Amino acid sequence: MASRREQMQERIESPEWAESEPENVFRFHHGSLVAERRGSPANRDDGSAALQLVHQLADAVRSREDHAAQVEARAHALGKRAIDELHLAEERLRATDAARNAAEAALNKANATLQEFEVALNHTEARIAAAETQLSDALRRAKAAETRAAQSETALQRLEEAIRVQLVNTQRQAPRNSAAAA
Repeated sequence: MASRREQMQERIESPEWAESEPENVFRFHHGSLVAERRGSPANRDDGSAALQLVHQLADAVRSREDHAAQVEARAHALGKRAIDELHLAEERLRATDAARNAAEAALNKANATLQEFEVALNHTEARIAAAETQLSDALRRAKAAETRAAQSETALQRLEEAIRVQLVNTQRQAPRNSAAAA
């Protein structure tokens, strides 16, 4: 059994093994212990060397456990921060949605008011067009009435003139007719 242990020890200490070991594997530096063991005839050093190896292993395990605890604590802190940021983002999203909904409601109200104004404008434009048509008709009728009034006045003046001429002629003829009857 001792020969197998020595083979493992030699393999661990060989340069090929040291260069090819992965990053997550620990290498124990105990070359001096192996040299002492090779040089000593008795096994009494084997016990202290094994004890020292156990202490080194325990230190390495403790160091790795401490490192793992630190990594786990950082991971928990990062996870908590990510969850907090997610909650904050969700709150912002809800606030943004509420603002968007309010803006859409205001826009819908503005559109409804605009449509009401458009209907009122169309109605007013129709009334204005009807009023313009009535005004145009009234102006045409007024012009026609003015023309008729001017014609009537001209006709009345002719009639007055004719009556005057008739009266003047009648007055001229009346003394003649009275003299002729007398």
